[in-house]
Amino acid sequence: MSLRNVLFSFLAGVMLALLALTLFSAVQNYRSYLQAQLQAHAQDAATSLGIVLTNSAASQDEVTMQQMIDAVFDRGYYQRIEYLDVNGESKIVKQTGGGVDDLPDWFVRFADLPAPIAEAHVTNGWMQLGMVRVQSHPAEAYHDLWDYLQKVFFQFLAALVVVFLIMRWVLNRVVISPLQVLEQHSSAWAERRFSTIDIKPSTRELSSLVGAMNRMVKRLESIFSEQLGLIEHLRRQVSEDGLTGLLNRSAFDQRIRLMLSLSEEGARSGGLMLLQVRGLEEHNVRYGREAGDDMLKRIALRLQEGVQAYDGALLARRSGTDYAVFIPGLAENDFASHVEKLFNHVSRMESVTAPEWRDRLHLGAVYLYPQTTFDLGAAFSEADVALREAQQKGLNACHISRSQSNSRSANEWRHFLEGAIARDELLLYYQPVYSAKKVVLHHEVYVRLQDEHGVLAAGEFLPMAEQFDLLPALDRQVLHNLLRRMSSKDDDGAAAYCVNISIASLQDEGFCSWLKETFQSRANEAARIVLEVPEYALRQHMDLLLSRMHGLRSQGVRFSIDHFGVGGVPFAYLKTMSLEYVKVHRSFVQNVQDRRESQFFVISMAQIAHGQDIMLLADGVETEAEWQQLQSLGVDGGMGYFLGRPQAQPS
Repeated sequence: MSLRNVLFSFLAGVMLALLALTLFSAVQNYRSYLQAQLQAHAQDAATSLGIVLTNSAASQDEVTMQQMIDAVFDRGYYQRIEYLDVNGESKIVKQTGGGVDDLPDWFVRFADLPAPIAEAHVTNGWMQLGMVRVQSHPAEAYHDLWDYLQKVFFQFLAALVVVFLIMRWVLNRVVISPLQVLEQHSSAWAERRFSTIDIKPSTRELSSLVGAMNRMVKRLESIFSEQLGLIEHLRRQVSEDGLTGLLNRSAFDQRIRLMLSLSEEGARSGGLMLLQVRGLEEHNVRYGREAGDDMLKRIALRLQEGVQAYDGALLARRSGTDYAVFIPGLAENDFASHVEKLFNHVSRMESVTAPEWRDRLHLGAVYLYPQTTFDLGAAFSEADVALREAQQKGLNACHISRSQSNSRSANEWRHFLEGAIARDELLLYYQPVYSAKKVVLHHEVYVRLQDEHGVLAAGEFLPMAEQFDLLPALDRQVLHNLLRRMSSKDDDGAAAYCVNISIASLQDEGFCSWLKETFQSRANEAARIVLEVPEYALRQHMDLLLSRMHGLRSQGVRFSIDHFGVGGVPFAYLKTMSLEYVKVHRSFVQNVQDRRESQFFVISMAQIAHGQDIMLLADGVETEAEWQQLQSLGVDGGMGYFLGRPQAQPS
């Protein structure tokens, strides 16, 4: 029972008890008054008759006595009037019934007004002639008491209602409302959403409590922020270049390899660029090492400015004067213009346009497609050849080559994908995601396509769908097919599913409107779906994602973050986003049992996620050793070929 109900129930009980006691006391007092009135009424009548009957009794005129008694009896409320002679023999009797038929029996039993009897002697001088005995009738007293009871009851009831409403308003304002605010803030603090309480309760005790809680939350927020800051600092030390803040060689190579390796969750084609600064040693000798470092940092800043519009772009300083850039999702026929735009943005820096810098900045680029086993060395070799070609051109220049050829032309891919979506030829596969106790949490949904050569994994066609702006249509068809399956007899009605949603789809108003309408009409199925977005998308689309999440969460839809830990986004977003889970990027999972830096990051991520009441899952678990190590590091669950391969039907 809530505190509100307890307080109000107690208040109502006290007020009702007070009403009952007051009402009982008032009725008893009035009953005593009526009882005295009945006694006085009988005594007055007896005394009067004793006087007026003297002459008639002396002459033994019973007819006159009867008339006098009848006259008194008829004018008053009497139950019985009796005249007795000196021997106690009843001579004249006038009486009526003693019942009260028009009032409730319970009230008559409760009131219990006895009919009082009064006596008076009839005398003539010192001679006693007889005695008059009068008994009042209580009917009128019962009616008076009944009317009084009703009047007092409704008066007290009205007063009770008014007092109760006033007390309720006071309790709400002084106690309940402040406590509700405290409860809301406490729930938010449990989810690490720290905010101070800005109310000022009127009671001293609650005011002291608010002050203590505000001091506590400031301390907790400070501790949590310090923890995030420390983890961010250590992450940068391990994966970022100390001078420029870009990715280091190891982190860049690992992430681009995963991006360009075909997998069920997709891969991304794109452009790889190598930018080299020559003659920096001479610059250092002439102007000092600090000037050289400043030049490297300014070039890094220009590169960051040039790629900030691209989702998922990777940027690294691979060695002293070499930079590497990978921009996923570019259309091959537009690749050259993007490369030239980026190179011009860097080469037109004020310091680079100086005469001594005219032949020191060169860029080589190659367009890459995902492969089943991606050969990173070969890709860099091709990019390095393009870099040498740029250097052969003289002055500051760039050169673009192509290392691979695709099996289909751009137009063929477009027609193939548009036709597959229109004809509903998408194949859904389901990979189980297990908890640490080997219980299925949900199924990750993958999409495949069938062509004349066999079944194509998502990584083979998603890059082309991205180029041709077909991702919203593809995501819509995937969700449509999944909802159709969930409502069929093949589904057990309890399984949950995770679907990867592209940023392009969330940016599409038509797709989002369809999604909201569909989930409104399919509330049961919507509550079993988790929508997943990559962490790198938060860099540029945080406000969009928060808006979409807010609009869909009311439909029961849950959200999660994929590629957790490599998006280059401060982990503070976990304090503002209500997430079901976050999925550790597979770069931290591969050979985690042998890599201390990965173990540290997984432990840190687990602490952060659990602090926000968010589950931490691992992606790409391929061996038993990885799975055992991840569980010991605090991971709540995972997925990968070791735990279960994608299947056409959920396991």
